[in-house]
Amino acid sequence: ADKEFQKALDLNPRNAKPHLDYALGELALTDRLEQAIEESTRAISLDPIGDGYGFKAMLLVCARRYDQAIAQANKALELNPRAIGSQSILARAYVQKGMLAQAAAEFEKAQEMSPRRAHWTASLAELYVKSGRRAEAEKMLTEWSQRPGREFGHAESMAMINLGLDNKDEAFRWLEQAYREKWSRLAWIKIDPEYDSLRGDPRFSALIGRMGLN
Repeated sequence: ADKEFQKALDLNPRNAKPHLDYALGELALTDRLEQAIEESTRAISLDPIGDGYGFKAMLLVCARRYDQAIAQANKALELNPRAIGSQSILARAYVQKGMLAQAAAEFEKAQEMSPRRAHWTASLAELYVKSGRRAEAEKMLTEWSQRPGREFGHAESMAMINLGLDNKDEAFRWLEQAYREKWSRLAWIKIDPEYDSLRGDPRFSALIGRMGLN
């Protein structure tokens, strides 16, 4: 894949999309996150009104550079206020900074945009628990358990909520479900901060290995 991405970039270095695809589809998931961020910056310079800001914000969240991620996500939303991906990234950055009110407000906007596609709202469970509001996280688990299994990102949402409640066995059960369903975004658990508490567990390493990402 790396070889083919390089060929695409050699053929047309001023096309922003291959730079983004290379960053997201290859570099970020093969232990080259800083290089991925650099590629997303190149993409933005080539297409300053495209999708680059939102994707760069996502990479910055994975790099634990949350203030920069917030700035990039806000730029993306200035260009496209209905970009649910950028809206979710903004909220996730606030979750990681421990800013519950801001995270909840931004996730509420994402829910209004597309209730069935705002699965990252599930990451609020961890913040509720850390904020001494475990009952709200448990209520979230009950509500999400009643949602359709075919809903966008449902298995990963259930994993995130259970992880927030420190139900690690259940979290792994749902990650396995996401793996069986071939959930396209599952590979990102390798670098997403939401999964930091699982990284020392051999089951996590085994799952990463089955996806060919070790």
